[in-house]
Amino acid sequence: MRKTLILLLGFLIPMPAYGSGVTINEVLFNPAGSDTGLESIELYNPDDSSRDLSGWQLYPDGVGYFYFPEHFILDSKKTAVIHLRSSGENTSSDLYFPGASGNMGNTSGSVALFSGEPRGKDTIKSFMQWGKAGETWESDAEKAGLWTKGEFINTTDLAEDSSVGLINDGIGAGKAAWKTFSPHTIGFLNNDIQQAPAAVGDASNQTSSSSFSQPAYVVPLSAIQIPRIKTYAGEDKNNVAGGVVGFAGSAWGLKDEPLINARFWWNFGDGETWEGRIVEHIFKTPGRYTVGLHVSSGEYLASDYLVANIAPNQVLIKSVLRGEEGYISLSNPSSLEIDIGGWILEDGGRKRFFLPVKTIIAGKSDISLMNRTTGLVLQGEKYPVKLLQIDSSQVYEFKDTVKISAEESPVVVAITPGQNAQNKNSQEDGGKKDEIVNIADIKETAPPVSIAGNKETNNLATMAGSENIDNFFSRQSFIIGAVVLSLISALCFIFLKRAPNV
Repeated sequence: MRKTLILLLGFLIPMPAYGSGVTINEVLFNPAGSDTGLESIELYNPDDSSRDLSGWQLYPDGVGYFYFPEHFILDSKKTAVIHLRSSGENTSSDLYFPGASGNMGNTSGSVALFSGEPRGKDTIKSFMQWGKAGETWESDAEKAGLWTKGEFINTTDLAEDSSVGLINDGIGAGKAAWKTFSPHTIGFLNNDIQQAPAAVGDASNQTSSSSFSQPAYVVPLSAIQIPRIKTYAGEDKNNVAGGVVGFAGSAWGLKDEPLINARFWWNFGDGETWEGRIVEHIFKTPGRYTVGLHVSSGEYLASDYLVANIAPNQVLIKSVLRGEEGYISLSNPSSLEIDIGGWILEDGGRKRFFLPVKTIIAGKSDISLMNRTTGLVLQGEKYPVKLLQIDSSQVYEFKDTVKISAEESPVVVAITPGQNAQNKNSQEDGGKKDEIVNIADIKETAPPVSIAGNKETNNLATMAGSENIDNFFSRQSFIIGAVVLSLISALCFIFLKRAPNV
């Protein structure tokens, strides 16, 4: 009689739905653009009571274990989103995993949820895998009745920014329980947004363990007004490698009100990221970079993109005049306005001057920095004078060496002290730009020219030698004439003194 009563009670008491309890609800493993900092995993609590997830762990395969904060409570019928490789302030709906060792795979991967340790069939609470079978924890998930070994969600045709989620929030297990959402619906209940295709897997591979039925009516995504915030990254940028590029983002809430306390996160497309509404960045190499601005406010996310066209640097040292009244002249032959704030000038004495923030050189323009201001080349320091970028990588070096070809020699001879002559460097010097040097300055400070030097330098030495020889002969003639006149005068004086008186 007692056994019969127990059996009757068992049939009368509703059995919990298969897969009830906190579960993996949606996974975004291939967001638009760069995945870093944008991948996320959504959990859902379908129970009628809150659940304390202290000690629970989430494992995106190959990324590392995420440990839920102590006393983290997931309320009934609520979601919690874990953001991978991203930092922020944890809330009741958003958690951050900046220590993730990498991104989830776009072609294959898995996610497992554990209620504690030791991790295994007794503690695994939810599991899904895509792209291929045999991912970590597949066997334990099968033993726990959460997955069928050898199955995986086929995502071959999955577009960027699409996700894979449970058709019925928090309910179901195995491949057939999942479908694609395009675009993703992270942070929203999947039951509220139903769209084709209905299921990811083939009908022939659906498991019998699923306890859900396919909705008879699918609401098109276009018919649902999903509340979204908006953001704007700004216009496209044009600059040179090593130049400072400024970015300023904006964001608006659900009622088009400006968002002040939102989180602004920038991905510059060159492997570096930064947080803040207004930021600056230096691209070290030329290229065409897609820069993404990603804004989050509570459970809402928004993204916008711009293009940064980074050209090779052309800023160079045009001329150097030493002494307190001298200067160092910089030239920008490109058509771009370039911010060289933070760049460094260094003279031969290894003294340095850091260019102030927001030092701008307009396109096709020159600027001159007085030696009294920079403290450089004041006392005739030896060359070279160098222009360095912020990371101390050399941009341009100005040397106290003049190379003059035979064709240019007459032009140089005709120049008087104080005038400037332009001399082109050969391509074998690394393709440097034209240098402007002061001829008078060279005569004062340049080291003696060796006759055994290069042909071009010897031209200048020969010309200088010819001028010295002419001066030498002029001085010798004057001295010889003076000596002869002195001898004649002395002889005349002696002759007259000895002559007899008449």
